[in-house]
Amino acid sequence: MNKNDITIDENNKYIFRASSFYNKDGLLIKSYSWEVREPLGIIILVHGLASHIRFGFLKQNAKIVNNDHAVLIDGDNYYIYEGSWIEKLNKNGYSVYGLDLQESNIINDENTKDRALVSTFCNKDGLRIKSYSWIVKKALGIIILIHGLASHLRFGFLNKNAKIVSNEHAVLIDGDNYFLYEGSWIEKLNKSGYSVYGLDLQGHGESDGYQNLKLHIKDYDDYIYDLIDFIKSVYESIISKKEKKQMYIRDNDIIETVPIYLVGYSMGANIILRALQLLNKSNDNLISKLNIKAFISLAGMISIKNIGSIDSLKYKYLFLPIIKMLSYVCPTYRLRKKHSGFKRFPYINDLMNFDKLRYKKGMTNKLAYEVIKSVYILKKYINDIPQNVPILFIHSRHDSVCAYEEVLSFYNNLYNTNKEIYTLENMDHVVTLEPENEQALNKMLTWIKKCE
Repeated sequence: MNKNDITIDENNKYIFRASSFYNKDGLLIKSYSWEVREPLGIIILVHGLASHIRFGFLKQNAKIVNNDHAVLIDGDNYYIYEGSWIEKLNKNGYSVYGLDLQESNIINDENTKDRALVSTFCNKDGLRIKSYSWIVKKALGIIILIHGLASHLRFGFLNKNAKIVSNEHAVLIDGDNYFLYEGSWIEKLNKSGYSVYGLDLQGHGESDGYQNLKLHIKDYDDYIYDLIDFIKSVYESIISKKEKKQMYIRDNDIIETVPIYLVGYSMGANIILRALQLLNKSNDNLISKLNIKAFISLAGMISIKNIGSIDSLKYKYLFLPIIKMLSYVCPTYRLRKKHSGFKRFPYINDLMNFDKLRYKKGMTNKLAYEVIKSVYILKKYINDIPQNVPILFIHSRHDSVCAYEEVLSFYNNLYNTNKEIYTLENMDHVVTLEPENEQALNKMLTWIKKCE
């Protein structure tokens, strides 16, 4: 026992002890006892979910006004022995023991609706990048999520504090506590045994933007460098928690450093693919060192439907030259938003409008050029994508933003020893939020299990 708080009652009839011990996983467990002299027996009490021993079996220092209402008397001395179950058990001759069960296997911030553990790092240009984590003890692996264009991490992968009335309409419940962990993709990933990490890309969400502007960028590869630095920091934090040991221990098995799985939605998928190209061409062998085991593309931005195929005349001689010129002449001027919203599931538009962190104006000419150019770069260097990293494409046949046909063509031209394309039939582009989004999530989890 590491600590004992002992109280003896005035009549010397019982002894109260508050103790603690470390369990097999090194977690500190608090225990309590109310002991009588020469007991008839010992009663061990175990409390319920999301509770603790004293709340369950002692009285509370509050006045119960009626069945609907109670008034606090003293919160600093909230648990009362007199009149409690435990006192009655003692008076009947029994010593009573109990403990506070260890916390959930999931480590997160219980004080916020989104449950995220939030941190910030400075990138190579001194921009503050906001990152988030939802950690599981003894995780099967690490999943790193990257969001899409004009979005941010929590919008992409957490539930929203809004009521979806129908496919056409949603009603806001609480805009100040808009992102909900319960029932979200992230909660389900945690419950499946995976720690989840992610960030707000620069110029998105709560991260700084280049020249202090939202939806603006100096160079598209800056997204990639931020991602690579973030993956390194996640990896190093795991290693440091294991006291720099190059292994990860789960139960009685010893495996190499915890596996990392990269998941990108829309532009996030484009960014990850480009990162894999650059990592594969480097001499650092970082893909292996960081133990990157697989990549999942969710509605990946392999193409942009409105500008057509990168092989088309429309792309080569209209969109690319014009936006390139504008990006040099007036780089920070913003494009007018022409996207009229999602028509297949219009409630998605309501969810976007409710979000206070989403930047509602258009992107700058510079970012537009970098985005349009990125799909060309991705295809040009398709052979630089590592052949031995398993890749899963999850894409809707009816995607209104990133054409399914172009993704299929990219998939067919990709030389990879372990690739798969999974086609969604009844969805549009926002596959993490639309009806039947569990289909995409379940496929992703099943596929990751095969990669372990």
